[in-house]
Amino acid sequence: MFFQTSAGLSKGKFQRQIISGIENNQGPYRLRGAENEPFIVVLSGTEKVYLDGRLLVRGQEFDYTIDYNSAELVFTPKNLITKDVRIVVEFQYSDQSYARALLQQSVKYSTKSTVLYWNGYQEQDLKNQPLQLSLNAQNKAVLSNVGDSLQLAVLPTLDSVGFFTNQNLYALRDSLGYDSILVFSVAQDSALFRATFTKVGVFNGDYVLEKTTAFGPVYRWVEPLNGIPQGEYAPVQRIITPKRRRMINAGIAQEIGKNWKISQEFTASETALNLFSKKDNLNDWGYGSLTRVVHERLPTKKGWKQRTQAEFELLSTWFNPIEPYRKVEFDRDWNIRGLGLTGQQRFGFIEQTFEHSALGSAQFKVQSFGIGKQFEGQRIYSEGALKNKRLSAVWDASALRSTLAKKSTYIRHRCDLVYTGKFMKIGFKDDQEYNLQDTLVGKNALSYGFFDYQLYLENADSSQNKIRIFLRDRLDYKPTNSGFQQAARGTSVGGTYQYKTAKGNTFQSTLAYRSLMPTD
Repeated sequence: MFFQTSAGLSKGKFQRQIISGIENNQGPYRLRGAENEPFIVVLSGTEKVYLDGRLLVRGQEFDYTIDYNSAELVFTPKNLITKDVRIVVEFQYSDQSYARALLQQSVKYSTKSTVLYWNGYQEQDLKNQPLQLSLNAQNKAVLSNVGDSLQLAVLPTLDSVGFFTNQNLYALRDSLGYDSILVFSVAQDSALFRATFTKVGVFNGDYVLEKTTAFGPVYRWVEPLNGIPQGEYAPVQRIITPKRRRMINAGIAQEIGKNWKISQEFTASETALNLFSKKDNLNDWGYGSLTRVVHERLPTKKGWKQRTQAEFELLSTWFNPIEPYRKVEFDRDWNIRGLGLTGQQRFGFIEQTFEHSALGSAQFKVQSFGIGKQFEGQRIYSEGALKNKRLSAVWDASALRSTLAKKSTYIRHRCDLVYTGKFMKIGFKDDQEYNLQDTLVGKNALSYGFFDYQLYLENADSSQNKIRIFLRDRLDYKPTNSGFQQAARGTSVGGTYQYKTAKGNTFQSTLAYRSLMPTD
């Protein structure tokens, strides 16, 4: 029997951010908070940076550097950033809204062939202990009425303070049939009001940034058009509501004989978005289950191991994990990134794995994934890494066919082939995608395709000096009425030199040239 319990206070809040790369711009790229906070402090060592699905390593001599205080990310020349790269960053940042309490408990009971377990976790903002907010009874009453509609959790910032010469102040005026309009003024008899403006998005506010003085920015009111606001700022303050997240799971794992393992797990999660309010509580709880069956065969005479695994996962509409647990590009693999689909999720697969201690491994999967009545897809997938004395290959490839609300055919593969000679390595690396969406091929289609390949040479013995030269070409395709047509071509050529001194110091230099040429 194993029992564990722990409690504490946390400063960290989790966020996953997708960043669009800018052509020939290594950074800095600004990280933002989960509530779209523009200025945050990232907790040291909590970040995970992915480039095209590959986990990067922090360090000036490796892949990227990060300024935790300013939350800015810079990529080293080892990875050239272009418009085509996919950047995903997961991190925790210091949340100064409320004190947060954590509680965790685990119970586990094991026998020779059976494991029973239960886990509980809770993180909760202490709503009566705000760190940087000052909420009175009236403010709390406003927040209690917004429920889970967090976009309504705003408080007015207009304050009558009298005239000051060292502040940007406003007068209240009527204009074009609208009353209580804030107009920047320096007149002693009317410039009596102070306001803090928040960026609420284009066509969501009635004010625009007009200029900046020594005392800060100045905003100007713009007339709505057909009742639609034409600005992107409002004299309000967004309030981050106190939240609570809980998760409970229980399961059993059973060994049957020497080769079979069966496990079943049930999970419940709670996400309360506004502890000041009792409204909209019916969607706080979500449920899930996971069934897994594994069969392992004894190694063959040639040393190959075989493993067969089947899984089925079911999640209710309102299930929310504490942190994402699927692969960082899971949504892109299924062609649903940015679609905002909701509903009960069904995910299952059958997997066959072949593994050899000296030669490597290969894996093949047949998968199915569905979201309510909005998405249904089937996918075949393979990945592996095999090698012998001279040749090595690393690959992953998939083919997806989806139906229901979103119809698509999505075929992709990545491969890295290397021949190792006595003095030199010769490599070919490619990344290719063909994505036909909704069977629509035309000017406004979402379909796309590209073929990115690279030839490279490097010295076989890199224990002290490493020299690498490469030629990389990327062809982008767009949909037309007659099918796919080449739209752009990007070519990169360069090299890397790395030298290790006898004292263990490393000198590395990278030189590259890239040209981007639209072809349509």
